[in-house]
Amino acid sequence: MEFQKNKLIFLSIASLFCLLFVSLIFSHKGVANIRYVVFIIGLFYTWYFVKIIKSDLSIAILLFFVVALSSLFFNDLPVDESVRVLNWYLAFFAGCFFAIFLNSKTKILYAVFYSYILSYIILFVLLVSSNSEIGFENNRYLGFTPTPNAMGELIGLGIIFLMFVLVKSCEKKNYGIIITNISLLIISAYILFETGSRTAFFITIFMTIVILFLELKIKKYVVLLSTLFVLVFLILLQNKLDDSRMFRNITDPFSISSMQARLPIYNAAWNCFVDKPVLGYGFTNFGSCYASQKKHMEKKYSLVIDKIPDAHNFLLQFLAETGLLGFFIIMYIFIKGCYFSFKNFKVAFYILIAMFLFFMINMNMYLRELSTIFFLMIGFSFFYRTQLVASSTDSKY
Repeated sequence: MEFQKNKLIFLSIASLFCLLFVSLIFSHKGVANIRYVVFIIGLFYTWYFVKIIKSDLSIAILLFFVVALSSLFFNDLPVDESVRVLNWYLAFFAGCFFAIFLNSKTKILYAVFYSYILSYIILFVLLVSSNSEIGFENNRYLGFTPTPNAMGELIGLGIIFLMFVLVKSCEKKNYGIIITNISLLIISAYILFETGSRTAFFITIFMTIVILFLELKIKKYVVLLSTLFVLVFLILLQNKLDDSRMFRNITDPFSISSMQARLPIYNAAWNCFVDKPVLGYGFTNFGSCYASQKKHMEKKYSLVIDKIPDAHNFLLQFLAETGLLGFFIIMYIFIKGCYFSFKNFKVAFYILIAMFLFFMINMNMYLRELSTIFFLMIGFSFFYRTQLVASSTDSKY
């Protein structure tokens, strides 16, 4: 029997995919456990398993693991943190594996994305209605994530998906989905605003505009939808605009303390790369790198943070921690992932670009929820509707 025609297996895999997306919002440990389950199930499908691990992206991730391990070892650091890359590989494998099962089931796949969106909406309603202090930090909403910025980015990805589907629905005049998506967009935008994440907010807005202009073929809808969202946004948030941190000092962003503090961080990261250009200061070891540069930064800048765990920049992070070897490999993975997503699964392309922009300001890729989405989208795009998937339907188990 062709395993793609086995309805029970298909529904089980779709449910597992749905559960993984829900876990990205509700359960930090659940994300890891489900990835393990997917990997174990994949072992039973030998042909697919071998194809995945032999792919160039698979090899690239494993090579990055070797570089991460080496960067720690040659800096006399514990090598435990290199395991993080293997967790990225599990997410990549899960994306490839799900693509094999769901390659022609776009409706099922979109339903999975909607489960993700409903998850963060339900979580927000539950936390607010219960007056729980859990999920808020200094009046900024953070759900169950470590920071409000991370929560904002997770919600921003949901908004990008909704906008993409809305555009496609406008072209097909599917009014039911149009109304549903507009409603979910309004709710999602409100929750995003509650996180207070400037990075997530403005990058999400930028990406939705990009999607409107690049994907919407009927251009008269661009003005209509843009006007609608601006009006709804102003009506919902008019009482919060004056005192919102998102709009404060927007004309002079470097007057904001967090932006001022990033300059010495970026400078320190670059100096660390120059000091150790081949393997860097060690994977996930930016804190030590920054500490070595702190006194020098204090002579150049008026605002220097005492301790910082990451470089707040995707490119500088890997240059400082893993040198040129790690940097080129991670960029190859990202660029190849963008290529396959643009070619095979367009919504993943916009999600990956948005995540890259997020990580250029807030380097949250080391958070399990965000790294899982990142590598899940790369793996899914790599196998989705490819010749490999098409030819695999002829294999029987």
